[in-house]
Amino acid sequence: EGKSHWEAMRFEQRPAAFAVPKHKGIGSSFSLMNISNDQVNIQAVKMAEDGSGVVVRLQELNGQICKSVKITTALPILEADELDGVERSLNKVLATKSGILSLDFTPCELKTIRLKIAGAKPSLVATQPVKLKYDTDIFSYNSNREDGYLEDGLAVAIPRSEGYRGSMDGKGGTYPAEMIGDKVQMGNVTFSIGSRKEGEYNAVSCVGQSIDLPKGTKVLHILAAADVNTDVTFKAGEKEFPFTIGAWSGYMGLWDNRQFEGKVAELSYSLRNNLKTIHPAFIRDQRIAWFASHRHLPAGDALYECGYLFAYRLEVPEGTTSITLPNSRFVRIVAISVGNEGYAKSLQSPFEDLHRDAAFRNRFDKP
Repeated sequence: EGKSHWEAMRFEQRPAAFAVPKHKGIGSSFSLMNISNDQVNIQAVKMAEDGSGVVVRLQELNGQICKSVKITTALPILEADELDGVERSLNKVLATKSGILSLDFTPCELKTIRLKIAGAKPSLVATQPVKLKYDTDIFSYNSNREDGYLEDGLAVAIPRSEGYRGSMDGKGGTYPAEMIGDKVQMGNVTFSIGSRKEGEYNAVSCVGQSIDLPKGTKVLHILAAADVNTDVTFKAGEKEFPFTIGAWSGYMGLWDNRQFEGKVAELSYSLRNNLKTIHPAFIRDQRIAWFASHRHLPAGDALYECGYLFAYRLEVPEGTTSITLPNSRFVRIVAISVGNEGYAKSLQSPFEDLHRDAAFRNRFDKP
């Protein structure tokens, strides 16, 4: 009766405001999707991975049977069928009436539904890839995690002193090639990924070189990462773009971490040790475009150590024909695309609780 699930979501998932390009608007309010009974929640809405419709994940919240839950969308629903959690069809066609879908739920049931919406059209390709001259191999398969790091691991043999060309960090660390496909999709931006075959390069190491851009380029999208957080400056014409390329691994954020003096047992119900310091909470603001659940090292998998690729957006001056890369060889560019994808900029961080002021840091952020 207290609807604690909804209250928790209101507390944890605050409304997000975005700045978007100017448009005519569609009235004072708009809802993409509605549900007739708050006993069921819409957990997620996304495009199907194969582009075959809109996928909706729903859940019954109260642990009770719930019947005749009506789902409506901004445009009428033409067809619906049920999928499993990885979007494989369960061959269960769901009936719709007058553009409305009606569903029954068992207690705590999860459903994944694919909707075909009237008038919905596949989005036009908003970006196009820029051809890169790869010089580094940062992906490897389980069968050869040292691909590119050994002298004979590449199509063109290189000395061990240049082993950085065969790894992400110069120490043999690579992304698992099994986990990435030929494209990385982030919203309306498409990044084309180079070959991950053994002995082939698939990334560009930044050493101050220039990359030609298609005529008419106004917006540039870069898919990249570095061995550690690295401050860089890209240059297009006379305009400079200083920002930080994110480290390819490590925590993306962390709450305040208390460190105590002396030995602390792994299983402790109470502590009498004096507090030594508090490592302040932090949040990395790089935009993750792709991630892997682990990394490859020459000796084996680095389990539960995620690997990331980040997306960066640059609005370059009119008439720009090339972009000059920073001189930082452990900044790796995996792909570049150009095109205006219709950018919506968030006006507020959803993780403001993790930001600490200078006074807090000065007091606690000490070794």
